[in-house]
Amino acid sequence: MLPDWASTAKAPFSHYLMQQSIKLRQWSLLIALILYGLFAVLDCIKFPVQMASITVPVRFSFIVLPLAALNYIFWFRVPNSISDFKNSLLLVYFFVGCIHSLIYALAVSHNLVFSQLGLVLILVFGCLLTALPIKPAGWVTVVILAIFGATNLFLDRMSLDMVIAILIIASVAVLLLLINHACQQVLRENFQLIKQLYRDTIRDSLTQLYNKRFFDTQVDNLLLLMGREHIPVSLVLVDVDHFKRINDKHGHRVGDHVLGCIATILQRYCRRPNDYAFRIGGDEFAILFYGISKDKLISVCEEMRSRVMEISLDDDSNTAESPQVSIGACVTEKTSHYTNAELFEAADNSLYKAKAQGRNICLIESA
Repeated sequence: MLPDWASTAKAPFSHYLMQQSIKLRQWSLLIALILYGLFAVLDCIKFPVQMASITVPVRFSFIVLPLAALNYIFWFRVPNSISDFKNSLLLVYFFVGCIHSLIYALAVSHNLVFSQLGLVLILVFGCLLTALPIKPAGWVTVVILAIFGATNLFLDRMSLDMVIAILIIASVAVLLLLINHACQQVLRENFQLIKQLYRDTIRDSLTQLYNKRFFDTQVDNLLLLMGREHIPVSLVLVDVDHFKRINDKHGHRVGDHVLGCIATILQRYCRRPNDYAFRIGGDEFAILFYGISKDKLISVCEEMRSRVMEISLDDDSNTAESPQVSIGACVTEKTSHYTNAELFEAADNSLYKAKAQGRNICLIESA
């Protein structure tokens, strides 16, 4: 079994970012919905009936109802990616900012006091709490502040104090976007560390082939796939003949060189999505092929065996000696069911027979 975070490492960063920020989005959307519901109630209390008859329907139509829909989605139909419903969130953020300027203009026209704290809360919501992408959130923020500034010009309220207030609010927005960017950057670095850890967990450090842990997982996965699609699975086991003799005679550096060259040869035959090469022991390798015929498998194994014999030992012994491998393989029947252990045992028996018949040969059997 691979660790739980393996699925995280295999997913794109947008999915990981959603996993890390979903609670923040959920609670920020819920609190925003509650607050705007309260603001609508306060409009009925504080504003004249004529003004409230405009602000309340506008709040409900463009803010409360979309927020209610987004709350339902993010609480009960959680998206996979941070990009899902990105445009909906940006649109709500835009509407909230624009409606703030509208209600501010109505309040000023009725000589009512209207706090700018609401605009700051809107910027906190759009620039930080919803974890929106930085550039789109930044552009929407610029538009919101531009509309607010234009509203003050239209109302002839663009005094020095108002200019300073807008600059301060803009500075807060920039700070929030920088915090958002820094948080996403930290998460991106963490994600890269998780991916590196996952690679180290499933890869052999010497050959960079997949390791025994990943081998067990992929055998199970391909056998399940075979049961659904009725396509045969082939397991090839490759064992280096007299590898200890190579190490003892030529040194471990040459031994490692041989293993690396064999790994390169095996990897060349794994071009399709469900074909994998593994190092499962010191001098033992394995290949999983999905949907290959027995005749084709025989040809591939013989070709691999021949190519291994072309490897140079790359030392100063001036010997014509070359490494050799024994190969045992098995091919499943399309309509049969196999376990991991049964498939491995069948291939291992073929490998044992190949070694018993003199080594440096290939033996392929049906599982």
